[in-house]
Amino acid sequence: MFGTDGIRGIVGEKITPMLFFGLGLAISEVFGGTAVVARDTRKSGEELFVALSDGLTAGGVNVIYGGIAPSPALSKAVANFGADFGIMITASHNPPQYNGIKLFDRFGCKITRDKERLVEFYFTHPPARKYCKGKKSEGDFLSAYAEGLGNRFDKSVTIDFGFGAGCALKAFLDARAFNDTPSGENINVGCGAICPEFIRSVSRAGWGFALDGDADRLAVVYDGEPLDGDSVLYNLALSCGCDKVVTTVMSNSALICALKEKGIETELTPVGDKFVGERMRQIGCELGGEQSGHYILGDRNCTGDALGAAAQLFAEFSDSKPVKLDLYPQISFDYPKYIAAKQGFDAGVAALRANFDGRLVFRLSGTEPKARFMAEHHSQKTLREFTDTLKAFLDTLL
Repeated sequence: MFGTDGIRGIVGEKITPMLFFGLGLAISEVFGGTAVVARDTRKSGEELFVALSDGLTAGGVNVIYGGIAPSPALSKAVANFGADFGIMITASHNPPQYNGIKLFDRFGCKITRDKERLVEFYFTHPPARKYCKGKKSEGDFLSAYAEGLGNRFDKSVTIDFGFGAGCALKAFLDARAFNDTPSGENINVGCGAICPEFIRSVSRAGWGFALDGDADRLAVVYDGEPLDGDSVLYNLALSCGCDKVVTTVMSNSALICALKEKGIETELTPVGDKFVGERMRQIGCELGGEQSGHYILGDRNCTGDALGAAAQLFAEFSDSKPVKLDLYPQISFDYPKYIAAKQGFDAGVAALRANFDGRLVFRLSGTEPKARFMAEHHSQKTLREFTDTLKAFLDTLL
């Protein structure tokens, strides 16, 4: 039921009010107490909130609803309201027809896989009907989060809100805003963090920041040129003055080398900001992130925080240019997820990997039906030859 980052799917197919009511009951059995709940701007969000909150209150949970708010604001609201857990109704960077949920524990951190399994268990084994009834109320999740950002930018900064939950923060930020009037059906459409071409087209000088649907993922441009995710993480490390950074296996080797030259250690985790955050807490690290645009600044939040990372970059580099790393060549591509179950897949990929002196990362997507591949080598020619050979082999399995 749970993927890499919560539960998500197409509304009317996998995602239905009945599913959300059942999830509410199951979640109430695992956590109990008080929940803070928010959503992104999708048209389906309000109906799904009603179903989810009905399930939660039927299980005895008190629900504090913050309306439309970014995931990092919801994360902070858990502690601010003294709640026992938080739920964000969102499908993050996915198209408008998707929706889903992300779950946060009492510290505002993504829940562990063990807790996800418990929710799945109680969903398939519903508890006996309870006679207690939780209450619903409303709360302001935005003001405290906005205050925590500190630096509010200025008109030299351009922000693409992607028609997502970040739009709720527009009134708190002094910046040039684009895609800030959501209709419920335009979230992530041709804009935002998954389409950085838009922010590049409207941001010609200085900083440009693009957010995804729930504002936990960030795309960055500077003077009209994109700044890749590894370079963003490197600049955040310089600005934070940290001695250790947690990132994922997808990060470019050039990042690890550049950080090492600055005396900064790196630790690698599987793909997913929840794994990054979990490892950060285990080792007491204050900075982590993913090449894809999730950045966690531990002294501000314990989940991906697009505006928090943007504020940190602007504060540190408002009068100077950020560093753009000279990355090793990488090639990423996807195949249908079912290919990994085909006879000969494991042996064939292993044989090709054994004769390749670069890096190959393979994983099954937790949010889409795709098998994802990423190859890296210091030689573009060698990398291209290897990926062409790998794709030729994979094509035989289709």
